[in-house]
Amino acid sequence: MEHATHVARDGRLVAWVRRAGSLVLALAGGAATWGIVETIHPVFSIPKEYEAPDIGMPPEVYRKNRWARERMERHHAMLYVGSLGAVVAAALGLAGGVRGRRFSTLAAAVSLAAAGGVAGGHWASRIHEYVYEHYGQPALQHTVLEQMVLLTPLGLAVGLGFGLARFGIRRAISGAAAGLLAGVGAALVYPVLVSLLLPGASTDMLLPMERSSRGMWYLLVSGALGLLVPLAQGRQAAAEIAPSAEHSPPPAKA
Repeated sequence: MEHATHVARDGRLVAWVRRAGSLVLALAGGAATWGIVETIHPVFSIPKEYEAPDIGMPPEVYRKNRWARERMERHHAMLYVGSLGAVVAAALGLAGGVRGRRFSTLAAAVSLAAAGGVAGGHWASRIHEYVYEHYGQPALQHTVLEQMVLLTPLGLAVGLGFGLARFGIRRAISGAAAGLLAGVGAALVYPVLVSLLLPGASTDMLLPMERSSRGMWYLLVSGALGLLVPLAQGRQAAAEIAPSAEHSPPPAKA
């Protein structure tokens, strides 16, 4: 009985260590992605034939310029959020101890997370473009809506991929639900954090414009995913780490 208690306690301890490691690695991945984005941005640009440098140009020129600018920003959102998804998924997989035959599953999880980020970037950009065309400067509810559309596919894909890589398809649904919750939570918290910590920063754009608010956004999203997704697999992870007392050999007698 005492041996069973020690096994269970050790399993819980290792599980919490892994969860803390998942959070740290996810935050590190978010910070690394932010640093890379700061280095390479902008990746895309407006083609010269769509530039409108002079005042008084025909309306058609300005319409083409706006279309090209929106497409450029959409491609940036798809690239940057997809990259964040891939990095966070890889960090969670490595922190969870994916190894051996599961490396192929980890690659699939990373690809799924990247696809979720790309999809979120595309559809959130479309909504952002609609808001600007019909409402002008986005209000708070528009910002929250855009962030939800951006982050829920990302969170869903990261959580689903994590569950598949660690526990298989039958238990992946809890990871997907946790990722969805992380995306919704980050979308709700983001404008509040900006108003409290960076009151001079703008939330008018889909992805933050200022370096400080961009960094906060990357850390918020990666931290929410790194915190909630591993927690969803708590009991399964502990069971995987520590064998049950029924199957554990008793300690050797002196």
